[in-house]
Amino acid sequence: MRRTLAKPVTREGIGVHSGQLSRCTLHPAESHTGMVFTVGAVRLPAHFAHVSSSQQRTVLTSADGNTSVATIEHLLAACYGLGVDDVRIDLVGQEVPILDGSAASWCAALLEAGLREQTGVRAPLRTQAPLQVFDGQRWARLEPGDGLTLDITVDFPDPGIGAQRLNWTLTAQSFLEEIAPARTFGLFRDLDRLRAAGLGLGASLDNTVAYDQGRVLNPEGLRFPDEPVRHKALDVLGDLALLGAPLEGRLTMMRPGHALTGALMGQILAMTGA
Repeated sequence: MRRTLAKPVTREGIGVHSGQLSRCTLHPAESHTGMVFTVGAVRLPAHFAHVSSSQQRTVLTSADGNTSVATIEHLLAACYGLGVDDVRIDLVGQEVPILDGSAASWCAALLEAGLREQTGVRAPLRTQAPLQVFDGQRWARLEPGDGLTLDITVDFPDPGIGAQRLNWTLTAQSFLEEIAPARTFGLFRDLDRLRAAGLGLGASLDNTVAYDQGRVLNPEGLRFPDEPVRHKALDVLGDLALLGAPLEGRLTMMRPGHALTGALMGQILAMTGA
């Protein structure tokens, strides 16, 4: 059975990159609507075909290039992790609010709205043979399998992060407990460079874990010892939501990022014809 919301729910806050206030209202949607953003009168399906940028975040842009929705991955990860197939997302602004930097607040919003099953089949995407993409020292490999298992490795130059590996199988409960609370993170030394590029303008210790030469600058510390690799898994799920159907298989990724996941999704869609 497909799943939507029982009633609308709204969240608002700043965008982590724009620094501007925005508001999202999530609405129930009919079966097979998929996940769709609306900005004013513009309807923008949350699908890989509409991805226009993968720099630091995932951005969707309308066919005429006049309407964009940025930093969609945490909200979509919450939908993916809780099995929400059909939802209309009304956005006032151009960037989804970052909230606390994780997917936990979006999960709370979805559970507040309530989840309702409806008619229609959740047909998963499966590959019959392994798929692999490379980008320098980054790579991703998808092998056939039941359900979805992520085997993710990150390696960052800051000693507070270093090399971390996560091997995790998706269920709604494990997502809520083990992945959704993991916050976005960054190196304090990169902040000026990001802001010079017009990014990270809304980043703060309220929504981002900041590392500085091995130290965590957030007074409350980490939610998990390996919070960065868990957040990378969250981002991967948010991008995979753009396939338009749940993915099944074993996905291994070395140093993942939005662009690498996008390259793999392009191959998945080409192979499955979705």
